[in-house]
Amino acid sequence: MMLDTEFNSAAQVPARECLEGAVLAERRGFGCVWKGESNSRDPIVLLSAMAAQTTRLELGTAIYHMFGRSPVSLGIQAATFNDLSQGRLILGLGIANPTIAGWHGYEFDRPVRQLREYVEVIRQVYSGDKTEYSGDFYRVSGFKLAFEPPPYPLRIWLAALGPQMTRLAGRVSDGIVINLANPPMIKQIVARFQDAAIEAGRDPDQLQVVSKVRVSIHPDIDQARRALKKVLTFYSLAYGYQTLLGRMGWGSVVEAV
Repeated sequence: MMLDTEFNSAAQVPARECLEGAVLAERRGFGCVWKGESNSRDPIVLLSAMAAQTTRLELGTAIYHMFGRSPVSLGIQAATFNDLSQGRLILGLGIANPTIAGWHGYEFDRPVRQLREYVEVIRQVYSGDKTEYSGDFYRVSGFKLAFEPPPYPLRIWLAALGPQMTRLAGRVSDGIVINLANPPMIKQIVARFQDAAIEAGRDPDQLQVVSKVRVSIHPDIDQARRALKKVLTFYSLAYGYQTLLGRMGWGSVVEAV
């Protein structure tokens, strides 16, 4: 088991402090630093600075959504980042929600299918081969990187909770990112993920699992709780997480929020 960390899930820690935290995390033996997005600081910008200041620490997006940039743009970013960091990127992707889709001018329509296409285009772009793709959501003709792709595999992990996303992760990703689930729910999600991998002819033992545990630290317990309440309120209002929390027995709390 590897212990990772994320500094900016809800606290909105200034960028320079996140960079200092990454350097310290590497020194203290953490495996990876993660950075998510919605309307917070951009992951690739922060993680690139961290890559320049560290040598061993893995650097992951948890989670980049598919509405903020085209799959071609993200393929270029991933190739550039792995060139810079010598292959330390873990590209965590997810479907976000209708609100985030609307921020970027998109409809939240068949998101699981869209994410599958998104992953396929990114992998083609990253390979350095000419990209020809015609899907329901993305069409790319004739794109090719102007530079040699990095000699490191592109690791794509998917954020997954429900059955459809969990099965997609098992079929096409290198790992799964689980958020806000309790231990019994984690077991259910991982079992579906592994079963889908087996059905797709893949070895589940070669795939990775990461699960977030929320921690709020402050000398004043009331302030620590207040920070954690902000996170729980956000997820109680968020698409997908309402269902997850209800399945874990917290439906009445979600309704109250």
